[in-house]
Amino acid sequence: MSYLGRSAKLSRKTQEKVSFLATAGQTSKTGLSYVPTFVEVSVNGILLTDVTDYTATTGSSVSFGVALELNDEVTVVALKTFALADHYTKTQTDSAVSAAAAALVDSSPAALNTLNELAAALGDDANYATTTTNAIGTKMPKSGGAFTGAVTTNSTFDGVDIATRDGILTSTTATAAAALPKAGGTMTGDTLHGDNVKAKFGAGNDLEIYHDGNKSNISDVGTGNLILTASNLTVKDAGGTNRYLTTDASTTATRIYHNNVGRLATTATGVAVTGSTVHTAGDVKNTISGTYKLFGANGTAGSNSYVTYAFEGDNDTGMNRTGNNNLQLVTAGAAAIKIDGAGIVTKPLQPAFMGLSAT
Repeated sequence: MSYLGRSAKLSRKTQEKVSFLATAGQTSKTGLSYVPTFVEVSVNGILLTDVTDYTATTGSSVSFGVALELNDEVTVVALKTFALADHYTKTQTDSAVSAAAAALVDSSPAALNTLNELAAALGDDANYATTTTNAIGTKMPKSGGAFTGAVTTNSTFDGVDIATRDGILTSTTATAAAALPKAGGTMTGDTLHGDNVKAKFGAGNDLEIYHDGNKSNISDVGTGNLILTASNLTVKDAGGTNRYLTTDASTTATRIYHNNVGRLATTATGVAVTGSTVHTAGDVKNTISGTYKLFGANGTAGSNSYVTYAFEGDNDTGMNRTGNNNLQLVTAGAAAIKIDGAGIVTKPLQPAFMGLSAT
């Protein structure tokens, strides 16, 4: 639609303005509040003429002389009479301003009783509320929570000096990491036991290994046996030089040593003695099965050399062998009886003892 328009009414008025977009063919606008004759209506920026272009007599609605087009921009301004009596005098204004300022300051300290001072106290941050909310959101609640970064302190937590405790925890952790689990594992160093501190094994602690300050002990204190098992077992002195006993798995032989020289050894048929045998006291009892051989002075079985058995404390009385198949009984250093290979018993004419022969 087209309007010629008119000039504005007196400007010495106060106004209330309502703007809206028209619908296609709209001819009125309701829901308004105005005083008749004190209203201005414009369409698309053109001020309309009262009565000619529109009618505004009800105080609540405006009727348009020509139907509006879609999205016409319509503005209705309600004018009110302006009077000085409706406003404060300077004295009243000063008093109201002073009262408002006092209420705003409300006994605030001098350093915070102006807006500039308050702004400075808030860091001149126009978004102080958002900034503060975001900052609080990064803090740990008193009820607890999860830290997302490192926690440090120059003081204590709950009375505990963390720096000192950290050193203890680090040392303890290192010690624990180096410890052998109770479930077992591989030792990488020595285990040290003081005197009379025992390593015990078995459900009843039957096996004990310890040093009592003078000697070392491996003891079975239970009711079972102590068994040493090895393919080849060797018992040596503390220096590891002199052997006392050895076993040989390849021959199943056991050998006993004197001054690191083997003297007594087991064989497949009995025992072998290296060197002489000495009996100093007591009875000698022997049960012989099989062949029993006497060795001569040169150590050869069946030798013609003399082998003498003398009684303890009396080397002149005993028994010896002379020649092949001959046996002599000797008393007082002289042959008393001789038995030859044919079983003939004779009395020799001269002594035969300790390597001497009577013929």
